[in-house]
Amino acid sequence: MDETHNTISGGRFGAVVQARVAHVHAAPTVRDPQRQLRGMVGYFVNRVAELRLLEAASSRPGGPTIVVLTGMGGVGKTASALRWLTDIRDRYAGDHLFIDLRGQDPDASRSPTAVLDRFLRDLDVSPRDIPVDPERLPEHFRSLTAAQPVIVFLDNARTAAQVRPLIPGHPDSLVVVTSRHTLAGLTASHGAIRVPVKPLDEGDAAALLTAMTGHTTSAPELARACGGLPIALRVMGAQVAEQAHASLADAVSALDRRSGDGRSTTDWEVLSVPDDDISVRAVFDASYRPLPEDVRRLYRQLGLHPTPVVDVRAAACAGGLDPAATRRLLDALVRASLLETGPETGRYRMHDLVHAHAADQAAEASAAEREAAVDRIVGGYLERAVEADRVVSSRWRHGPAFADPIYSANPAYPDPGSALDALEADRENLVAAVRLAARTGRHAEAWQLCEALWGLFFMRRHFADWIETYTLGLRAAEQAGDPVAHARMQLHLGFAYFERNAGADDEAEARTGFTEALRRARRIGHARTTSSALESLGLLALRADEPALAARNFADAVDALDGVDHPRGRALLTHHLGRALALSGQDAPAVAQLERARAAFIAIPDPYNEARVLTSLGEAHLRANRPDEAATALSRALPHMRDNRVRHEQARILHLLGSARAGSGAIEAAGEAWLAAAELYEQLGDSRAGEVRAAVSALRSG
Repeated sequence: MDETHNTISGGRFGAVVQARVAHVHAAPTVRDPQRQLRGMVGYFVNRVAELRLLEAASSRPGGPTIVVLTGMGGVGKTASALRWLTDIRDRYAGDHLFIDLRGQDPDASRSPTAVLDRFLRDLDVSPRDIPVDPERLPEHFRSLTAAQPVIVFLDNARTAAQVRPLIPGHPDSLVVVTSRHTLAGLTASHGAIRVPVKPLDEGDAAALLTAMTGHTTSAPELARACGGLPIALRVMGAQVAEQAHASLADAVSALDRRSGDGRSTTDWEVLSVPDDDISVRAVFDASYRPLPEDVRRLYRQLGLHPTPVVDVRAAACAGGLDPAATRRLLDALVRASLLETGPETGRYRMHDLVHAHAADQAAEASAAEREAAVDRIVGGYLERAVEADRVVSSRWRHGPAFADPIYSANPAYPDPGSALDALEADRENLVAAVRLAARTGRHAEAWQLCEALWGLFFMRRHFADWIETYTLGLRAAEQAGDPVAHARMQLHLGFAYFERNAGADDEAEARTGFTEALRRARRIGHARTTSSALESLGLLALRADEPALAARNFADAVDALDGVDHPRGRALLTHHLGRALALSGQDAPAVAQLERARAAFIAIPDPYNEARVLTSLGEAHLRANRPDEAATALSRALPHMRDNRVRHEQARILHLLGSARAGSGAIEAAGEAWLAAAELYEQLGDSRAGEVRAAVSALRSG
């Protein structure tokens, strides 16, 4: 038998195992968990609501929990996610993985296969052990992440399909996704919780600017100019901090340029940092470029819309589309976070800077595309204003837009109040449409829009809009070469000042408007406008307590209508003559005249003016010390004004009704009417509120 020697020589050695058969069990490799989440960088303000939603989402059982922060580019989704994860990451003992999916650029977007390959390598999987079959990669990833709760932060996802394979295995894990898209499919398939991230409000945006720059002066103004969008605030704050602008006020001036026609425009060069990759326009470009062409086209045409807010009908006009196709494209823009939707209003809104970007894209389209879109936008608003105004009242209107008999045969609204409410809801866009029409040389549409808005302005008392639009309408009528429209715009602009009645200047403007309208109407021989101008001068005389002069003007106005079929105009003048008679102390003739006016309005029918005549009858009875008859007439007038939300008339009726009740000894009823009148006057900013409250106090103290 050979001799065996168990010896080692020739150097220094560590532990030596001597065995005929050696079984060596290597201890498993212990690696440090991945900690890939970056910390918070820079400044962060508020986001209390978003952080509260995120915290509530993370405590839901039955995971893994998937949270999707959605919003437009540059709104602060990633910063909000990191701020939240900084607070809660210690709850997750496993790996913390992060990757930018680059979903804003479809050409550079990362595939789930590429991401899983990277994650597996980060988890120390040898390349030769990574499955070649892409379908097995998610299984392998889930197995490796099943032992402990992990965090997976997927920034800039484009689709739900990018996210699903990256969901880890442990049920208590957390997946945080940011996206400019809604990723509704992820909610449907995995119960993902969506947390919308919106621009900062003015206070928080100003606080961010102050934190970055140390400046407080003009911070709210710059915050508004940036629309609360964090990326824009960061750019402008960095420029002030680096002294590219001496102050926040200088930054506002640099950002808000004026075009040749006085419109505010956005200077995109200002909204970038030259030596960095921060550019607001680049953020929006990245959201716009991947869209299908039909979606891009509607986006451009919404940039031509005069405000950032549209409903489906307005968007359909802009795009020249039917409502169903329009909704599909609007939904695509919502999913891309280029539009927000308000389910309670049925309207869509673009961030101001997104709207400016869309307008820039429209400027690069063909002139034919732009002109056609503006034609449709202005024409659409004229159509909707006309169809509502035809329900508001039976007054005579000038202009071809009002000639279609379909408006009378098929009214768009069931009653005047509903029509006024519709105009009220669209008021901002309708006023902007007048501006757009005037600015782009669509003169006939501009003054006809004004004509259609008369009832809204008169009944709902929007004096600033009334005066602005009719000033534009007056110029437009002159440019259009329509002398009747010119006279009517002059007349109705004067009436805006008459109704506002804010002092001697308003009275002078009203008188000038009425006199000039009368001169123009007589020169062209337009009987209706001549009569209306004389009527308006009579109303000025009534207000000045000159009933005889008023009556002469009203009589001349009646004569001007000789041979003209205008029953409403004659009924109005009968009403005004009754008021003049009452003011001059001719009680019985006044009441008889007012009753004739009421009968005429019932015959037309014109319930609004019937209610106004009843108010004048109540006033006449009060003047003649007949409080019970006054209360009866006023009580009949009140329901129409209340039901149609004509608040200034409602307040006046309640004011008079309180006086009638007080006159008949119904003290409690008088106080109730006066208090209701005072509340309405206060809502309207009418100084008579103080007078009425003083009457209530006197009533109670007496």
